[in-house]
Amino acid sequence: MKKLIFFTVFLLLGAHILFAQNEEIMIIKPGRETFAHFPSAIIGNSHTLTVFLPEPFVPLKGTYPLAVLLGAGPKQAAEAEAFMKQNKMIVAAVDFQDGDYADEQTITRFVTRELLPYLETNYPVLSGAENRVIAARGEAGAKMALTLLNAPEAFGGVALASPENVWETIPLPKKPFRAFVTGTQEELARAQQALEAAGLNYGTGFALEYARAESAWFGALPAGYFFVPQNEVALTRFSVQTSEKELSLDAGEEAFVRILAHLKNGLTYDYVPSALRVSPVYLYWNAPRGALTVLSGAEAGTVKIRPVVDKPSFTFKIKLKK
Repeated sequence: MKKLIFFTVFLLLGAHILFAQNEEIMIIKPGRETFAHFPSAIIGNSHTLTVFLPEPFVPLKGTYPLAVLLGAGPKQAAEAEAFMKQNKMIVAAVDFQDGDYADEQTITRFVTRELLPYLETNYPVLSGAENRVIAARGEAGAKMALTLLNAPEAFGGVALASPENVWETIPLPKKPFRAFVTGTQEELARAQQALEAAGLNYGTGFALEYARAESAWFGALPAGYFFVPQNEVALTRFSVQTSEKELSLDAGEEAFVRILAHLKNGLTYDYVPSALRVSPVYLYWNAPRGALTVLSGAEAGTVKIRPVVDKPSFTFKIKLKK
């Protein structure tokens, strides 16, 4: 009876530390559970696991898809809280550092043999790889995330924030998967080229978004993109924004272009084609910069720009003047 009263008082007072056993400490706050010194036979107990929940209190009433976020932890609590109001999923964050990823095989064994079974046993997560996403930030984290994406029956999606040039080092899997990448213009250009080369179509296979500073960790985890049927994220149309409608032949000006991809379920993301059709061929498209520049020998007139893909299509024009 004394133990029951002690436990109840701690809950009512909002106590942070619930129990300690085998060097593991569980810290409960509304919407998240943190396991300091999470015990693992594979990686030891030097890491913290934080499980961010889509409901404020346990036990959870629903069942949810799962995202495993490499590199995050309790410090991202405020960002996670705002994210969870818009995206209903369970996010398990492990506070790895870049140096931890040097031993890819050890991390892979931990995630696939210990972490995923633990989460599936203790939380109401939906079964199947199609309901699981692996996510990371930075190039080292992206390498680890892509390595885990290649693991059999582990993850059906990958979310990468600022992956730099990870595509040259880790092969993409042959199995179906969905990818979401946030980053700079150059990072998105590299990502689109690599993902299209792997046979993925924009929308049903991948989507891109320019990074926002306020969503560094959770900005690449849109449940509305990952966990919906494939037909709902099909690409339906493009829209184009340009910084300039006219360019001078003599001033060396540039027109910066942003192409927006509109998906069937109403989501809008960024599209960075590696090539554009320019007629007459008076402009050069620099995908990593998102810029059109005038080529030597160009003449005054109107230039029509179209995508290389056939459907859906778009057209916009820029006037060249002396």
